[in-house]
Amino acid sequence: MMRILLFIIYIIVFILNVECRSKILSVGNRLIGMNSTSKGLLIIPGLGSHDRSKIVVNNLEYLERFPVFQQNWDCMVHIFANSSSLTKKIYTKIEKFGCRIIHAKGRLVTYNLKSVVPSYIKQNHYKYVFILLDDVQLCSTAKFPPAKTGIMKDYAKLKCSFNLTDYLNIFDYNNITLSSPRMFGIHRDFKYRDMLCYPNSVPNTAGCVAHYMEMFAYIMTQRAYIKLWELFSPKTNPYGWGYDMWYDGFGNKTVKGHKIAVINKYGAVHGDLSVDYSKQKRVDPTSQETKYAAMLAQEKYFANKFNIPLEKFRAYTTRQTNEYNQYLENELNKCTNIIYNVP
Repeated sequence: MMRILLFIIYIIVFILNVECRSKILSVGNRLIGMNSTSKGLLIIPGLGSHDRSKIVVNNLEYLERFPVFQQNWDCMVHIFANSSSLTKKIYTKIEKFGCRIIHAKGRLVTYNLKSVVPSYIKQNHYKYVFILLDDVQLCSTAKFPPAKTGIMKDYAKLKCSFNLTDYLNIFDYNNITLSSPRMFGIHRDFKYRDMLCYPNSVPNTAGCVAHYMEMFAYIMTQRAYIKLWELFSPKTNPYGWGYDMWYDGFGNKTVKGHKIAVINKYGAVHGDLSVDYSKQKRVDPTSQETKYAAMLAQEKYFANKFNIPLEKFRAYTTRQTNEYNQYLENELNKCTNIIYNVP
């Protein structure tokens, strides 16, 4: 009789434990099935203001429409804004999506990304990592006059076009390791950004292979993320300058099948198109001179400490990107390496 009673107690404890674990997973981990081949992690590496919190929430609501995101993706939001600048309602909305909130007051994006270590990515079997800045909109309501050519061409069609499911299919079909959708609203004082802005003139294709990719909305493989993580050196260079210039050369040597691509079949919007870029308030007021000096300091540090020639990688990216930009300047607007739609 005692054995039967103990057995019943054991069964009850076991059931309660399973129920408890399932409730914890429903809040802290959105995944169903730890070994899903399409498992991904969305990282918002720095939420800096109340206005941008609205963009983050809108992006989460937009992504929730895709079953692949609902079932197979986790998310984390690093908040470096003062807690008082965000309402309790915003926190509740973010938590509603099962996102892990990490308070990182005053810490810049590179510090926050450096905290998402490779062991965490591997242990959770993330096939994809999606780094999405807090001022990038996957679906924009801003209106803009129709343009037949140039960087705003097709804006009305693409401003709410982002389809995560098809994007990942294109990503996999073309064996891409790091990608970005086409970006609207980028200030083009830096010429390398052009490749992120222009449409692809080749009919029935999804995008173009690139050599430079500024971080706005990175979707990448696990291996590609880990190698980007290895480049981050926030103590020497906390501002994010240089990483996009070094990555192509570094990835060529360290990522099997390395391929960067703009999937310009889909678009996203940076900032507020209704406000002139020069008048938009910057969260990080650090001068360009300070950022550039930090970039050079990291190049020197990596050369001496790890024998990694970041300066050469930057020169390589510059040459490759200048060749691509010749197409844009001559209005040929074609790329030599096409990204194809999935048949």
